[in-house]
Amino acid sequence: MRKALGAVLAAALLLAACGAGGGGESPQRFLSIEGDVGQYVSYKTGTPVKDPAALPGDADFEGVALPEFLAGSEISGEPLAVWLCSSGDGFSVKLDWEGLDRAYMIFSEVNGWQCVAPEHPLSANAQDIDRIFVVSEGSGVGLRVVRLDGGVDVIPFGEILTSPLLASFHYEGRAENGDLASEVYTREASFSLADFYDAGDSGFEVVTAAGDRYLTDGAGRFAVFRQTFSYFETTGDEYEDVTEIRLR
Repeated sequence: MRKALGAVLAAALLLAACGAGGGGESPQRFLSIEGDVGQYVSYKTGTPVKDPAALPGDADFEGVALPEFLAGSEISGEPLAVWLCSSGDGFSVKLDWEGLDRAYMIFSEVNGWQCVAPEHPLSANAQDIDRIFVVSEGSGVGLRVVRLDGGVDVIPFGEILTSPLLASFHYEGRAENGDLASEVYTREASFSLADFYDAGDSGFEVVTAAGDRYLTDGAGRFAVFRQTFSYFETTGDEYEDVTEIRLR
């Protein structure tokens, strides 16, 4: 979707504020924008606002309205809601897109990325936000499923990320230093195709961004990480950067 000039300028201003910032004084707080977006966006930190207590309408308020904050992520489809996920207390808040222009993002030294929304319910003022999920109607971003008739369905990222997923740890390797050892794992959120799509019992073909294709019985799981999919067979084989599956 095309972004309005005002949104582009606001996004540019925000990016300028999201460099190293503060001469190393501000804490490093990661934030990602995911879901029904054409561009995965992440920030390592932000430049703290001068007055975190300032509210919209105040002369020293530095917040960016959430629709403008999200504009650089190139929202796919008609946006319905956003989820603000806090790393601090583990809570998440869902805000309808309608009225989102009265909610603002700032960065503060104490609360990291936070939402300032005095006109919304108190719960909308989330703090220590580390992930924002966009949920849209008619999104074209997600796991593509090519049907037997050649038609294509999309399981949207927004739907996947806001649905129950299996949390697990995937073994990556072991390191030793004398009599001490450590093991490395990646934390994964995964789902089976049957959780979102009725493909029957005939299995499917997995297609990767590199053009590789693998036949599978469909009993494995898809891991989702930063707008990408990997497929893990029950045998342990992994197919990275999956772009679509083809039913058979």
